Amino acid sequence: MILRRLSRYVAEQNWIAVAIEFVLIVLGIYLGLWLGNLNEDRQDRALYEEAFGRVIVELENNLAGVEAEQEAIRQRLPIVQQAIEDLRACRTSPEAEANVRAALVPLEWEIEFILDKHALDQLIANEAFLPFQDAATRETLMELISYIDQMQRYSIEMNDELETDPLSTLHITAPGELSYASPEEVIAAFERGDVGGSSIWRNSELIVPLEEACRDNAFLMDFYTWEISAYWHAVGGHSLAETIRVGLETLRGEDTGTEVQN
Repeated sequence: MILRRLSRYVAEQNWIAVAIEFVLIVLGIYLGLWLGNLNEDRQDRALYEEAFGRVIVELENNLAGVEAEQEAIRQRLPIVQQAIEDLRACRTSPEAEANVRAALVPLEWEIEFILDKHALDQLIANEAFLPFQDAATRETLMELISYIDQMQRYSIEMNDELETDPLSTLHITAPGELSYASPEEVIAAFERGDVGGSSIWRNSELIVPLEEACRDNAFLMDFYTWEISAYWHAVGGHSLAETIRVGLETLRGEDTGTEVQN
């Protein structure tokens, strides 16, 4: 249709009509490209906002996990340290024995930062999202992923360095009775909300007199290494939680739907 009109205008030497038709063609092409880019931009913006929202949720979950770990350390550290004092003094009273037995439960809990950064990785790595991040947002995201990755790596390395041989204390402690007779009982307890604070496996039990246990260096080392890990994770967790809080505050103040103009 367009070519037919142009041919007729040229044959008629109607150059004004030819010029108008040419302008209309160019405008049509430009308008089509502009609308296509606008639609693509809107799609990218929507995808960015979704990815940004996932990052906020991920950071909130990480913060909640670190805070829960900190609270667990605050509750369990005094129990372990009381047992350390009783063992160092080689106390053998019923109270001292009860303290040591109580500390065996926290010792089975490995302190560790379990952090997720999948959403952060996706947001940072996607170049299509760069136009929607100003310098402050980009810097905050990079600082967060760097610190989270660093602290998680240090946590793993710390536990690897402090890991003791579980077989070295089998003459002092041994697995006791099952807390639950079957997986079905564990599931039922979970559904009732009764599992918290109790083990779902066999708790360790003291199998020798306390006067013998207090003189066993490998047994004492289990307590010392757990204490070191608790202190490191308490200090590291405080710094990590504060970094995430500040990052969340900064990111929540950003307008994620505005494209950055260069």
